[in-house]
Amino acid sequence: QWKDFSELRQRMRDGRVHLWGWHVPRCAIEAQAAAEAALVCEWARTYELDGVLIDAESGERYFQGGEREATRYASALRRGLDACGKGLALSSHDRPSSFPGFPFEAFLREVNDNCPQVYYSARPVPERLGRSVREYQRLERDRDFRDRYRPVGNVTVGGDVGLPDVRMCIEKAREFIDLVHGAGFLGYGFWCWDEAPEELWAFLRDTPVSFEEGAGSMSTLAEESGISGEA
Repeated sequence: QWKDFSELRQRMRDGRVHLWGWHVPRCAIEAQAAAEAALVCEWARTYELDGVLIDAESGERYFQGGEREATRYASALRRGLDACGKGLALSSHDRPSSFPGFPFEAFLREVNDNCPQVYYSARPVPERLGRSVREYQRLERDRDFRDRYRPVGNVTVGGDVGLPDVRMCIEKAREFIDLVHGAGFLGYGFWCWDEAPEELWAFLRDTPVSFEEGAGSMSTLAEESGISGEA
């Protein structure tokens, strides 16, 4: 733990690393949604964060409200962060169709970036990523999907969504990055750093992270995933 958080923040900035916060909203009622949003905005200002990632998921340990609570929370958070020049992103399920009734749209319309949890684990990466792309593309048809969609793969070994060994972890991470680049998306991430194998850091250090707009095709990704329909 860092006794002086400002030292960590400055070292990250010196390395051109943006420091974002992470929040799991509960929001059982509208009043609670407003209170949670206000608290997150206060944290963002106090710790001089560059932005906040909303971890909005279905389940008893996660979001407890409905459309109204999601709208109240996300809109208040967006206004508060906009006022101090900070970003907002969403981390949620990679396949919305598996969670009917969850208020994805209420969160999506307020965020800058959409970072779904494409935790492929032992499944084929193109299949998992392709399904996520197709489903979110439908939800985000009126937004700049190629710019907003920044999927998150998993790099844990063991655990609930873990990979069986280090070799597969790195091979799938490489495939994931290549697919994201190839489809022309402008960013990606991995979960979770503190449980990733040491070998992953050397792989990431030697892997280019530059992106070129329009570099690839989402249609190609759809074809590789074996999923038919609108690209």
